[in-house]
Amino acid sequence: MLLAVISLSATSTLAQLSPGDLASPHEDLEGITNCTKCHELGEGPSADKCMVCHTLIRDRLDNHRGFHYQAVTIEGKSCFVCHNDHAGRDFELVHWPDGQDGFDHSGTGFELTGKHASLACRDCHNPSLVKEDLRAREPSKDLTRTFLGLGRDCLSCHKDEHRGQLGPDCLRCHTNDRFKPVAAFDHAATRFALTGKHRTVDCAKCHPVVQESGAGGVVGTYTKYSGIRADNCTSCHKDKHQSRFGLDCTKCHQTSGWHEVKMAGFDHRTTDFPLVGLHSTLACEKCHTSGSMTGKIAHERCQDCHKDYHSGQFASRADGGACDACHNEHGFSPPLFSVADHARTDFALTGAHLAQPCIACHKMQSTPDGGVVRQFAVAHEQCTSCHSDPHAGQFASNERVKQCTVCHTDEDWHMVEIDHDRETRYPLLGAHRSVPCSGCHKQETVSGQTITRYRPVAHECRDCHRVGADLKEL
Repeated sequence: MLLAVISLSATSTLAQLSPGDLASPHEDLEGITNCTKCHELGEGPSADKCMVCHTLIRDRLDNHRGFHYQAVTIEGKSCFVCHNDHAGRDFELVHWPDGQDGFDHSGTGFELTGKHASLACRDCHNPSLVKEDLRAREPSKDLTRTFLGLGRDCLSCHKDEHRGQLGPDCLRCHTNDRFKPVAAFDHAATRFALTGKHRTVDCAKCHPVVQESGAGGVVGTYTKYSGIRADNCTSCHKDKHQSRFGLDCTKCHQTSGWHEVKMAGFDHRTTDFPLVGLHSTLACEKCHTSGSMTGKIAHERCQDCHKDYHSGQFASRADGGACDACHNEHGFSPPLFSVADHARTDFALTGAHLAQPCIACHKMQSTPDGGVVRQFAVAHEQCTSCHSDPHAGQFASNERVKQCTVCHTDEDWHMVEIDHDRETRYPLLGAHRSVPCSGCHKQETVSGQTITRYRPVAHECRDCHRVGADLKEL
């Protein structure tokens, strides 16, 4: 009976001292004799005592890294703000105020950006990616539940697709948003800087995909970046001269183009035909078709090499149609023929004609041989040689009036100037002067064309005014 009372008393005392069962990870600490493993006598729980067991967290605090360093050292929180105990065996010691999905990962020292931000926590925090030997420090550590032990460099989680060729700093070329395309890579930092046309060559032309061999044969493929020969042009290019001029291709050629030949310092200006403009970019063989660089080539006239695209239209000129009157070696287009040059023809450009492109008047026409040529001899005696008659022939019977310039100028078709008293047979008198033109000259349709009627126009008083009706009203 006494033993039962003592037992009951001890149980009651324990219940008074303990606020509840410990969570399952701490159940081995249950019992009144173990209280001081977590609590100071007369005080609450001790963070220092936590570190006796949680050595992995202690290491991170000592090394100033990880989420707990931010929370404890920087923000001054105690362990028990997030990890409260004595709430029962099934109580989760890790407290997520906003749930795992709402956790601010930037506090860990590894901010989630790009594709990382869309991953579930356990996509990364899983035993296969834990690089630290956590169990060497804490043998009971459950790797399926821990958030410790991951590396921070890319290759701690990702396979090195380059097989160590380019070093461990993946972010020199890639971003967290995507692996391809490469964000930025400065080839000048390698031993082969890209210049000229090398800049536009597809990477795969020089960096082939090779097979990776393993114990079971071919285990994969990767792109070869290191060990590419680049000591001479012939490492990649076939020597069309079959080594007759040695192996230093740069004596004559440059990376801006194979045909931009320097000819070992040969200066074409020492000949009677200096190469200027587009001539200087031609391959020697374009002119030296026989292969000989010393043979005589006709070059006195442009037509010695170039076709006359104007089909002899300018042959009758004093200069015999010399091309350099309008063109030069820097390009066939645009021509050098200026507005001032056009003023010396029999049709000087004035007014709105100045804003017209040449091809608006000089159009392409067919030639008897089935070709086409731009026509430069253009009829221009009358405005209607180029412009349609918007008046549908109303003025065709009057030799003076049919001249468009009686009413219009070449500045603007809509700027009409006419002396109605002198140029017509109906002088405007009195109130007629204030009537707008459209009051008498109405629009009508003639053969499907909408025109303004100018001739003939009825001009008797009764043709416009209702004389009888006006008298009745009086």
